[in-house]
Amino acid sequence: MPEILPTSQYNKFMLDHDANCHAEWIGLKAAHVPNLIKILCAHGLKDVLEVHVLHRHFELQEGEVMIHKEISFNTEPGIKIDIAKAASVPDNHATAIVPVMWYFPQFGFMRPYEYAVGSDEKIAVPVDNFAAFIEEFSTYLWNNNLPQIVSLKDKSCVTGIEYVAYESRALFKIPPSIVNLPATGTLLIETGWDNSSSTPLTMTDTHKTITKKTTGGRVAVKHVTVTSDGMHAIKPEEISPRYAERMWAEVEGPLANWCTVGSN
Repeated sequence: MPEILPTSQYNKFMLDHDANCHAEWIGLKAAHVPNLIKILCAHGLKDVLEVHVLHRHFELQEGEVMIHKEISFNTEPGIKIDIAKAASVPDNHATAIVPVMWYFPQFGFMRPYEYAVGSDEKIAVPVDNFAAFIEEFSTYLWNNNLPQIVSLKDKSCVTGIEYVAYESRALFKIPPSIVNLPATGTLLIETGWDNSSSTPLTMTDTHKTITKKTTGGRVAVKHVTVTSDGMHAIKPEEISPRYAERMWAEVEGPLANWCTVGSN
């Protein structure tokens, strides 16, 4: 059974928009992400982990964790969507989850804070073998006042554009190839970057935000959320109902169904 982060600690993480604003204010992408990627590369982990903005979307209740599940579609084998929801994990299914996101609460320590349903494709990253990396990476974070804003993500996870359903305390990470973004009024805020030496860095994860027009240009004012539950809350012209229907069915289903290894 993996180490489970206490709910009280998870709820101390910055909310999505606050975290993005803080990351921009300190110049995280330009000033620090390239250095953090160099550390990953030096330890041979550039294809295992990627740098991510540490954040949460809502509060967890006592005993809950954020659980991710990837879904695929038989007619479109190249399409995968990541679904995450707040849930309590039954004791008899606790061994079926694996950590997929980590943060650094102190020097020399790397702790998981979000998890995924295990499968043949999703196996536990052997972080216990990364002592030298953890020491160097955590030292850089603490020396540069970054532990509250930087985390690491399992690179095998789905990347894409996040939509948040607050009423269900769930989120969807959808590949850009199946999202038809409006031409105006939205902005994608970067929350993760590819471990590449190329310049500029390639973003992997983003938050979709609503923008407003100012004298200095359009700025993000809030994250896009699904304001009511159910598949019809997602605009069909933006995300096809054939995806939305499956996404909502998974969110509404019991977690025990998720924890059956290999179910999709």
